Amino acid sequence: SFVKNRVEEVTGRPLLLNLTGLYSGVNDVIHDLAWHEWVVDANKILKKIDPTIREFYGAEINQQFTKWRDDIIVGQRKLDHGIENAAAFARQYVSASALTFNVMSAAMQPLGLANSAARIGIEWTGKGVGIYLSDVKQATRDALGKSEWLRNRTRTRFRELNELRNQVQGQTAGKELMGRYGYWLMMKSQMTVDIPTWHGGYEKAIAAGHNEDTAIALADQGVKDSQGGGEEVDQSGIERGTAMVKLFTSFYGFMGTTLNTAYSSTVTEKSKAKIAANLLLTLSVAPVLGYFLREALTPGGDDDDEDLASKLISEQLSFLFGLVAFGREFGGLVKDSHMGYSGPTGLRLIPDTFKLVDQAKQGEFDTAFRKQFVNVMGDLTGLPAVQINRSWTGIEALNDGETENPAAIAFGFRK
Repeated sequence: SFVKNRVEEVTGRPLLLNLTGLYSGVNDVIHDLAWHEWVVDANKILKKIDPTIREFYGAEINQQFTKWRDDIIVGQRKLDHGIENAAAFARQYVSASALTFNVMSAAMQPLGLANSAARIGIEWTGKGVGIYLSDVKQATRDALGKSEWLRNRTRTRFRELNELRNQVQGQTAGKELMGRYGYWLMMKSQMTVDIPTWHGGYEKAIAAGHNEDTAIALADQGVKDSQGGGEEVDQSGIERGTAMVKLFTSFYGFMGTTLNTAYSSTVTEKSKAKIAANLLLTLSVAPVLGYFLREALTPGGDDDDEDLASKLISEQLSFLFGLVAFGREFGGLVKDSHMGYSGPTGLRLIPDTFKLVDQAKQGEFDTAFRKQFVNVMGDLTGLPAVQINRSWTGIEALNDGETENPAAIAFGFRK
């Protein structure tokens, strides 16, 4: 490998009886080609601003920058323990199982505009939305034509997708197709947020007198700051942790971004009215509108609104718990009904396997067995388990006459 000189003769050391060495070498070359120049520039910048950071923010903040740089240099070569390898295996398909071909998740993506409004301003977000709606195709072409980062975003939107698309070892045709098309619907829906946000940030930068290159960079940063990003350089420190840490941060990217957006608005805005508006946008709009959107899209359920207030409070509290990586493990406590704690999301394979065994012991192929079997297959292979179960339930409801709404095929059915 180019990162370490080979010795003339190896004696008394065990052989690696697989092809990991070959694949890790390819990964190292790709990673170096992608980041070598960036690392050189980052070292120069960090060395120059080190005294200022230490004077105004302290050594701890400086350590965050250096840790960020070091994590990017290392990349994904962090698994040096058997338990960490097992944890990485358990986590690798959880995202694909839950999010690929997921129609409901795609429908929820436009709610991210609330974060955009808090990050670049309501006025500029509105301007970006206006540009986008006036000519969707042209606005998209203009943004993608100017921003290379935006063109790559469908492959790097969040950490797990970025990892899947960057995989070399163990890559198969099925995995490649899943990475390319499984998240396609969600990424297309996310573009309805990213493109308006980008145009709003670009127009804001141009109005402030910045040149073209700087305006493009600031527009990119506005999307990153408000919607998150899956590349190592855009992940928060906790997302770049070890394999064990990543078990607790599956699906956390956007929530961490929301927390950062809310916090930054409180320390950068001088107007208390704007601070209050931004906090309302980031911390309340998404859970409240998300609840009503799910209720509207999912056929079935009852029309009793007596508990609406308690349900909204539950959604709000659960959302607030979810902003903190470890704190979200306690989010189930505020739900109207919960089945107890079953471990971090990244280890979903373990409780799903236990539930499947319990269902198998009953000796009948019922709905509960089917759901758990599909869930385990999703955990092991990346099968789109959530959408399969949701569609299966909806089709059964249509066949049984419980609903006549064809949306049940996409959004499932609620008893």
